[in-house]
Amino acid sequence: MHILLRRGYSNYKNGKRLLTDLVSFLEKNYDLTAYKKVNVTLYGGEPLMYPHLTKEIMETLNLFFDRCEVTSDYRMITNGTPLNAQIAQDLVERGLRLIQVTIDGPQRYHDARRFYPDGAGSFETIIKNLQQYIDIIPYVALRISLDKQNCNFKEMDQFLVRLNELDLKDKLSELYFACIVETLGENQHGSSYAFDYAEAGKILCTFSELLKRHGICSLEDPNFSPCRAHSNGGVVINADGELYKCISLIGRKEYSVGHISTGFNENYIPFLNINKWRSCLKENCPFVPLCAGGCHFDSVVGYGDINLKACRKGMVESFWLDSIVANIFSESE
Repeated sequence: MHILLRRGYSNYKNGKRLLTDLVSFLEKNYDLTAYKKVNVTLYGGEPLMYPHLTKEIMETLNLFFDRCEVTSDYRMITNGTPLNAQIAQDLVERGLRLIQVTIDGPQRYHDARRFYPDGAGSFETIIKNLQQYIDIIPYVALRISLDKQNCNFKEMDQFLVRLNELDLKDKLSELYFACIVETLGENQHGSSYAFDYAEAGKILCTFSELLKRHGICSLEDPNFSPCRAHSNGGVVINADGELYKCISLIGRKEYSVGHISTGFNENYIPFLNINKWRSCLKENCPFVPLCAGGCHFDSVVGYGDINLKACRKGMVESFWLDSIVANIFSESE
């Protein structure tokens, strides 16, 4: 079972109310004894905006999971600026096993986008904090977001050299690149910023080779799989208590599948029964097991219908297949 809990509450009081409703919702709607483990992902916003409340959420859920005799672990997606050694230790003691920290490309690009109210960039803070907790948290992943404006190969190469000099390269559990991709039918970023799927595949191939040259662990092997939106053991909980099956559909109330105070609504079962992959089978697409008809969010914004396929074949062919072939030949040498 996987719970994604979105932090966006405006104050401590709202967060406490959400926590009370969350435990009640889980008690009424799930038989947790049917699951071996519950994975809880805390994300945002910024889940460490109120570190004391994040700890309290984990403590309360742990007591509940213990009563249900089910094991649990916690994951967190953070911008990395509030996280230091002491907070990391406190979170690990409560079950944190994995964090993902995201940076927006090389330092000059990142600092132009992610800065403090006084205009100072946050890049150096993230790296210094990383040095504090890299040996405390069991699994630390660094995601580097790429778009058309920041994918500077030379500067990225220099950054990877610096990671090695700081003794971080071999300590990271995972370092990978992720492209900002233009969502089908919704030109929210503009063609000068986001890649289409085919472009993204080629860029990922190029930058994965850069990681190989530096001997860095990366997501080079295919990681496509039908998302948890298809599973009855996965739920996304917004900060306002609304329930969703898809993390990208948060805020689109017509796709809400309920509320933690009232349980699931009439949208829940139909969402589990979406079978757009059948049209892919009719076309004899070999990638059906990898994507199951594509992203639900892409279907919504691209075609206005969640039941229509959102094909990512171009990205699969241009990146994942090249990666498979490259790995096969490298292992045979």
